[in-house]
Parts: sequence; C-alpha cells; structure tokens
Amino acid sequence: LGLGTHKTPAVYGAFPTDPYSHTPSFAGAQQPGMTGQVKEDWLARMAELGVAVRGGRLHLGPTRAHAVEFLEESGSLSLVAAGGDEVTVPLSPGTLGISCFQVPVVLHRGGAPRVVLTDASGTTTEVDGHVLDEATSAGLFARATDLQRIDVFGR
Repeated sequence: LGLGTHKTPAVYGAFPTDPYSHTPSFAGAQQPGMTGQVKEDWLARMAELGVAVRGGRLHLGPTRAHAVEFLEESGSLSLVAAGGDEVTVPLSPGTLGISCFQVPVVLHRGGAPRVVLTDASGTTTEVDGHVLDEATSAGLFARATDLQRIDVFGR
C-alpha cells in the first residue's frame, strides 16, 4: 500500500528506482539519492491512514487503509514512547495500530466517528468526530502530553 520502491513497476506505474545512497566506496556517508521519495512515501501513507495537521489541529481519520490491513486475530503494537520507554499495546481483531508523535493510535473499523483519549491515570475523554483541539494537538506535537493511547473509531 502507498507509494514506494517496494512496489513492482506494474503496480507503481513507473520504473524501478534505487532507494539507497549513491556514496562511493572510498567516501564517507553522503546524501541518499531518494530522500524526496521517502518523504513522499511517508506523507502518502499518513494520508491513507487519515493522519493530517491542519490549522494547528491533529486530524485522525477516517482512514483509507484497506480492510486487509486490519488484524484478523489479536496482535500487538510495540513502540518507544516520548519518555523513552518501550511500550507494547495489545490490539484486538478489527484494529490497526500506528504511532503518532510517539503515542500509540489504534484505528478501529466501524463505530460512530469519534476519538477516545486515554491518559496516564486511565481516564478517558471522548471527542466527537476526528479532530483534536489545539491544546491537545500542541501537547502531542511537543511530546509533552500524558496521553497513553488514542483510539479512533468510524473508518
């Protein structure tokens, strides 16, 4: 899914590219030749997953991820949180786990369009729709939040 060098020319609609550095063997590390493509891949993937920043507010959905990306069986998402701790989040069937500003985000298939924020104390706050307010968004952007998990419903 998404754009990128991992796709075949038939699927991508273009010719194969070399995503690696063009550094000669006798020189130190130099600028990779595909930096722009990597950024384009990342931006396209975030758009597919419904993640965007507009007007200083984080938008989290709806996702255009394909149904096959959502888990059919239980699984987990592992990441390094903003504080440096490794975190593992259990995932249920019908979910897709990503991270956003080092906070685990669990995308759920179906349900009314809403976002459920869970803080360090386990307190949840429900937001109608998929747009976070400016203060919550700013805390995420600065990685200065006590949010432990974000659940997004209403694909």
